Amino acid sequence: MKTPFAAVLLAASAATASLGAEVPEVLSISPIFGAGLSLPDVPLMPGAALPGWTFKGSSGGLAPDADGWRTFRIRTSNDNKVPALEGKARFEMVGETAISAQWCLSATVRAEPLETFVAANIPGAAIAGGKALADGKEIPIALDGTKPHLFRGAVTNLVFVKTDGTNLLRAAFDKPTRILLQDGAHWGGDHLTLRIFFVEGPLEAGREYAIGATLLLGAAGAPSRVKLADTQTTTLAAGPDWL
Repeated sequence: MKTPFAAVLLAASAATASLGAEVPEVLSISPIFGAGLSLPDVPLMPGAALPGWTFKGSSGGLAPDADGWRTFRIRTSNDNKVPALEGKARFEMVGETAISAQWCLSATVRAEPLETFVAANIPGAAIAGGKALADGKEIPIALDGTKPHLFRGAVTNLVFVKTDGTNLLRAAFDKPTRILLQDGAHWGGDHLTLRIFFVEGPLEAGREYAIGATLLLGAAGAPSRVKLADTQTTTLAAGPDWL
């Protein structure tokens, strides 16, 4: 059974895949609700796994402040008296082909989720049969359900390679960062889950946990040109071929 958070990731992934069917000369990348980032086929969103493996997504994050930070929250309880996790994110261009993405998360009181992360559900159509390179280590991505956890560990460089040999995404982390690659087919899905961890375990009160990475799309020798959308929200307008 898909969790609501997983469903949100899959819906965002499907939207970016359909929008990216005709790849423009310059890819427009939009921040999305919850301080996420709408990379084609890899929509990154903050979230948390709670005891019992229920998942909570983030809210807020659309309007940046004067320094470019977008604040978001992750609730870890249905009780409003329990303080939410507080986060902020900032996305900046690096030249014409890369995006610097930073997410920070903290708790005002000790919080005990199982995991907190920035995650994406990558559609099987985009990556099945391809591979990941974790600091050069090759990880086949069959998505056949036989091995639920394909990789868990700390990396500084992560590359997703499609079946045609082109890169889906390259991420260079600011420091060694723990990630998880998980085969959704093991639970009846058709996607690869990527989780980039703030922390695997409790968050101590007053401590800030950070994820930072430089993200590139396209081939190593010829990365795609990208631009960050300036709008705070993305609106889809119905065309004449819509029902």
